[in-house]
Amino acid sequence: MSDQSINPQEVFRSALPAGTSLVVIFVPNKDRDRQPIDQERWVDEVLAMLGRLFRGATAYPRGRGVWRDDERAECWLSRNRLLFFPMSPKGH
Repeated sequence: MSDQSINPQEVFRSALPAGTSLVVIFVPNKDRDRQPIDQERWVDEVLAMLGRLFRGATAYPRGRGVWRDDERAECWLSRNRLLFFPMSPKGH
């Protein structure tokens, strides 16, 4: 192994600060009572907020998920949208 330090920002041509974490938010298509919600509206709202607060975010197409509701002792399937955004140690 080499003793030379590697700068990830130079290697990946990224302006993100070292130590940045990738945060994932799941936006379901149904509420807890299994009633449909306006998922696209919530995805747009979250993207707008994350863009203002953290310089950007990306929403991916729907994925499938399962949620366990401990209060009701049941599991149910949902079609989620996944939003990813980078968060630096300084929060922006």
